[in-house]
Amino acid sequence: MKRFLSLLLILTLCMQMMVVSTAAADTTSADTTSADTSDIKTLSFQPFDSVSNSDGTVIYMTSRSEKRVYSINTYNFTVSFITFDLMPEALCYKDGKLYVALCTRDHYSCWWKEDQSGAFAIIDCSTFTKTAQYNINIDPYDIAVSNENNIYITCGSGQFGYIGGYTQQGVLINTSSICQLSTLVYNSTLDRLYTIDDMVMPLDMTAYTLDSTGKITSSYVWKYHNDFDTSNLFDISPDGKYIFNNIGYIATCAAAQSEDMIKRDEPFVPFNGISFDLANDAFYLAGIDNRVHQYQYSNLTPTKDYAVSSGIPQSVYKTLDGIVIITKDNNSVYRIEKATTTVSSATDNDYGAAFKNEFSAFVYDPGHNKTYLLNKGTKKLFVFNDSTGTIEKAVSLDYRPDGINISSDGTKILIVNDNRVYLVTELDINTLQKTREIIYSIPENLNETCHRHIIEGQGKIFIIDGDIEIHAYVFDQNTLAYLGNFGLPTGISDIKIDDSGKYMYISTQQSWLINMDDSNYSLIYKYDITKDAAVLTDCFNPSNYTVSCGPVDSPIILCKDSLYFKKLKFSASDLKTNNILFPETI
Repeated sequence: MKRFLSLLLILTLCMQMMVVSTAAADTTSADTTSADTSDIKTLSFQPFDSVSNSDGTVIYMTSRSEKRVYSINTYNFTVSFITFDLMPEALCYKDGKLYVALCTRDHYSCWWKEDQSGAFAIIDCSTFTKTAQYNINIDPYDIAVSNENNIYITCGSGQFGYIGGYTQQGVLINTSSICQLSTLVYNSTLDRLYTIDDMVMPLDMTAYTLDSTGKITSSYVWKYHNDFDTSNLFDISPDGKYIFNNIGYIATCAAAQSEDMIKRDEPFVPFNGISFDLANDAFYLAGIDNRVHQYQYSNLTPTKDYAVSSGIPQSVYKTLDGIVIITKDNNSVYRIEKATTTVSSATDNDYGAAFKNEFSAFVYDPGHNKTYLLNKGTKKLFVFNDSTGTIEKAVSLDYRPDGINISSDGTKILIVNDNRVYLVTELDINTLQKTREIIYSIPENLNETCHRHIIEGQGKIFIIDGDIEIHAYVFDQNTLAYLGNFGLPTGISDIKIDDSGKYMYISTQQSWLINMDDSNYSLIYKYDITKDAAVLTDCFNPSNYTVSCGPVDSPIILCKDSLYFKKLKFSASDLKTNNILFPETI
């Protein structure tokens, strides 16, 4: 389940697993407010978790401070709530029932599993009344319900604790080991549980298999450990095919372990929430930019944006006649807003919020007054016409693109791919058809902070791979034969060739394998590339001014006889001539 805030928890102690007495201090009758006909409603509480019913006509939210579960009608904003004796944490809706994880105290890493306690409750949504509550020996963090209506709960304390399975009557099925603070999502197609922990860095995703009795029988972790950034907030599409992680990537779900949890695309910027409408081939992302972005599910392409006026979207829900959004403003005031205004996702001043910050690289073509942009996640090349201010074409690529440049004669587009084998794709700049490709095996780039670069000059194609220890790969421009590293150093962050085609400028990141703080520094080198190997002709001397090492992917900007890098302006003819030009790093 999705969360709005980082976790705190609660006060009272539950004992062994049993039905809670009817004498418990719960308010099981619902209090109701009057209807609201406006499009925006301010909430009197800060929601911690939220879910909707099957058609989006009702949204349920937890309020930890009030120990309440709220029910809000999305048509007229009628509000009801139930008050509990414990603090509601996570929610799960299934088949007319709402399942609530209840905590007895704050999460604590040293609250060991043998001493933990908590509870879960079941609410009948047709009457919005609590029908059962059971004590458990787990401090609950997240909750999910299977096809067989078994309830699964992850622990919030104890560092390494349990995920437990329970029947509708609160009987323990079995437990399995898990890290505390693990987010939980159930895949109804595969009858499998997926979790991402929030305790150990880097975060890992784990799949738990179930047998016919609901018992957790085994688990396995995905193959990516510290290979790329991830978030512990995620959801699974209703058809069970894909994992949508809130940091912006998609991974596959598959019956075979070898094909399960395989990272696929990165088509989105980070988002706060997701809602699916597969009947209409659509899904919605609660963006971090005052918008909700609508996508076509079958091809992951943006179709429409919704303007949001009351704050940053935290969650989005599809309703019978549109969408509703839970927002949060700068004063931490939460509201529910009905989306009423749509805006184009391709005609904004920033060329469309759907594309914003999703391009991995771009290059300007002065011969055609066009800019070519790479979308790494959707594997597409976008052609932006600078004369008309429109994106005039999107070209599907065979491989995941990472860097782009134009050949020195202006006739070809060169794309370096983030691929183990198909390293470079060459396109005709007029037809945008593939003309050649370089097939050469290098390690896949799993470093998300630095991408690959490509440039052509003096009859050679130069590539830097953007991996953990960055290497240069050089190919003959005519034959595409591999020429080695051409005498270039490792640790390159960017490369540029001057207008004469004779000199190459390289920035390096000294000791960035260890760290990237200000105790390390960057260097600028100038090479003559007209020989059989690169010949060093000049170097920036950091004794005058130390340029900090990070960020790893800092660009070189070369303009006539001036070179700009981070805070400095250099003379391209003499790198020792430089001065501090900018107050902040470029």
